[in-house]
Amino acid sequence: MSKVLKIAFTGDKGVGKTTLAKDVAKALGISTVVVDVGEVDGLSEDLKTCYCMANYILLWLSESSFVCDRWFSDNLMYAPAPLVRALKYLLRESQRDVYQFYVPPFEGEETRYGKAVRKLVRYVVGGVTREERVRSVLAKLKWLEERRSGIMVERFLDGIGCITEESKRRFLTRLAEKYRTQIKIAAKLGFDVKPVRALLFKYGIKLPGSSFSHSWLGKAYLKLGKDEVKRQVLECLCTSSSAKEATQKLAQRFNVSESTAKRLLRHFKVIPGLGYQVLPPEDLGIRLE
Repeated sequence: MSKVLKIAFTGDKGVGKTTLAKDVAKALGISTVVVDVGEVDGLSEDLKTCYCMANYILLWLSESSFVCDRWFSDNLMYAPAPLVRALKYLLRESQRDVYQFYVPPFEGEETRYGKAVRKLVRYVVGGVTREERVRSVLAKLKWLEERRSGIMVERFLDGIGCITEESKRRFLTRLAEKYRTQIKIAAKLGFDVKPVRALLFKYGIKLPGSSFSHSWLGKAYLKLGKDEVKRQVLECLCTSSSAKEATQKLAQRFNVSESTAKRLLRHFKVIPGLGYQVLPPEDLGIRLE
């Protein structure tokens, strides 16, 4: 498992999210269990939603492990319409860092809210008993960790005789020269793109069809250094009055298209509609993988 493990649950009221969160945290040895985020009396619905979002963002950007019994989607029940779009965006974007699980009811049908939330969350908890649910989550986390890190592809290469790092690099280089894109290489090896991408990045294999993070941003880090890239992005953000202006400045600064600049903003977790001011300016959560 990763040194920092962030897990969150969501679903209908009364389905056992809090109990499951505590059980999973105990099984993994995680001391921080976050329950009932933002439940503050006396606030209007819009202020309550904003308060919850601020707490969630702090959790999301933290450098410590936690298990949370609810995530952004729980606020969709009572959030004012103007904030629903931001909530959905945050829910989707945080999937890159937080393992999100939908918890179905033990018995009976899902509510209309539950069905809507299920579409927004990537993983569903299995099992009909408390113990089975915990095992379901642990098994999924183990599989996801191996899939994301490229371990499965490493084992495959070991199995075909590529034992040393140099032999693996030569083998991947030959595949890159022949197939030229991550998708085709992954199809040839019989794996998803993500673990193959992780392995290509690990061994420094460059591809014409590489993704944004592997190709453009990776080159920027190698050329300028991650601190300098971060400094220039922050400079563009702090001198811009809107996301559009920041996008244009980034496109000009790094000599990329505006679509790539928008992806750069997403990479640094700048939230459309809310502004970058809500995030700590000294650390916007740079992702190196």
